[in-house]
Amino acid sequence: KSYHPAAARSSRMNWVFLARMPAGLDNQAYRSTLIDLGLLCVTSFAMALVLAGWGASKMTRPVQALIDQAHDVAKGHAPEHWPRGNITELNQLSSDLESMAGSLQTLNQTLEARVKQRTQELIQTNNELTRTLDDLRQTQADLVQAEKLAALGRLVAGVAHELNTPIGNSLLAASTMNETSREFRQRMQQSVRRSDLEAFINDIIQGADITNRNLERAAELVASFKQVAID
Repeated sequence: KSYHPAAARSSRMNWVFLARMPAGLDNQAYRSTLIDLGLLCVTSFAMALVLAGWGASKMTRPVQALIDQAHDVAKGHAPEHWPRGNITELNQLSSDLESMAGSLQTLNQTLEARVKQRTQELIQTNNELTRTLDDLRQTQADLVQAEKLAALGRLVAGVAHELNTPIGNSLLAASTMNETSREFRQRMQQSVRRSDLEAFINDIIQGADITNRNLERAAELVASFKQVAID
């Protein structure tokens, strides 16, 4: 076995005293002290666990209450009262959360009012835009109709201009033949020479040819105008 040696000199007797003590757990005093320390540590640890559980429970309940109130605020429900306790820090946190909840509720109400106002403004603006769009469509329809009438007017003017030439030529030829016929009738009351008769016939044939060609041209223009109208 191992031992702890010890020595001491006696000056009066001039002797040296030697002693030995068992080492480790073989030492009764050491073993008793170690057991007492172990029991003390176990007892302290158990008491610490009990106190920690009690303190945690005391801290957890108000914290959980604050968490529940915060969840209600997040869901849009305003709590009637906020929890208060004996812990100053938690009371301060509860007061801050209550102030924040009030500010959020006020801000939410303000936002709802602004959203309603903005919605009404958008509805009014939308109605005005709808009326403006209807006016623009009506104006567009009027412009299209006016453009159609203007195009039709230009087309009719062009056709009239094209028809004016052959019809005018035909009218001139017919008037000439009429005047020539009147003059020849007056001559028939007197003596009519063969040359006069041939000249009269030539004039009538030439006037008829001119009238025929121009009337055919006018008929073609009218047919083309009808085809344009059909298209």
